[in-house]
Amino acid sequence: MFLFPYARPEGKAKIFMQGINFRIFSLATTMALCCVIIIGQLKGLCVSGIIVVGVYGIGKWISKKINGITGDTLGAINELTEVLVLLSLTIFERGGL
Repeated sequence: MFLFPYARPEGKAKIFMQGINFRIFSLATTMALCCVIIIGQLKGLCVSGIIVVGVYGIGKWISKKINGITGDTLGAINELTEVLVLLSLTIFERGGL
């Protein structure tokens, strides 16, 4: 949300997009990384890296297609993130990490 513009002049997700700033983004990211490090350790950091790259790529692609993101695309990205997490964890478990 922080890195991409909102695609529509109005919409239900616009209020969330307007409310995000660097302070909130960095605080949320720091808290998430702390949880990942405590719970997932190295495997968690690897999965987080995969997620960051994947989500940024998807967001960039969507933003190019419709000149920003919307509430629907945020929901889709959320679902794709869940799939990436589960797939990444499965691969790491099968690989013995």
